[in-house]
Amino acid sequence: MKCKSPVLSMMFGLAALCALIAASNSLAAANPPIPVIGSGAATFVSGNFTYDFNSQAGVFTGSGTDNVGGPYTFQGVAEVGPTSSTPCTAPDGSAGLEYPFVGVDQINIYKTGLLYYTLNSPSDAECVSTTRPYSLGGVVHLIVVSGTGTLGKVSGTFTETFTGSTPVIGGGYFGAESVLITGSITK
Repeated sequence: MKCKSPVLSMMFGLAALCALIAASNSLAAANPPIPVIGSGAATFVSGNFTYDFNSQAGVFTGSGTDNVGGPYTFQGVAEVGPTSSTPCTAPDGSAGLEYPFVGVDQINIYKTGLLYYTLNSPSDAECVSTTRPYSLGGVVHLIVVSGTGTLGKVSGTFTETFTGSTPVIGGGYFGAESVLITGSITK
């Protein structure tokens, strides 16, 4: 049936345009950002791994829980520069030195899939006290690189704020830390 009224044609055209806009808005709202909240704990030890051949990376193994996929275990590597002259205050209040991150990579293993993260901010650093038991802490910003399973389409960023200690620093090190996780993702 052909519409003979220009006013009716314009109204149908506007209605169709409004329907298209509403459909595109509902599609955009289908994947709104999700705030991330989580926590975890890890042990670490110096490893036979390096990003830049100047110092050893730490190998981290731990577990935690978040609102992305629930409980998880994780493994990661993190390397800081070998020297520092920037003073800082360690988490225990003692004098420390700031060490910039060279590289950080982590894989979280959830029941429903894996998430792989990497360092997103080359200005991130950790502060390590200059006296035993070597209190340490810092902030690292990570970006999701890929995922598997139900987490295969996840994208976004995470901020890990960590505190811990290491009783030995020398030819190698080991210790433990706790982590608070915040961020924003889309699924």
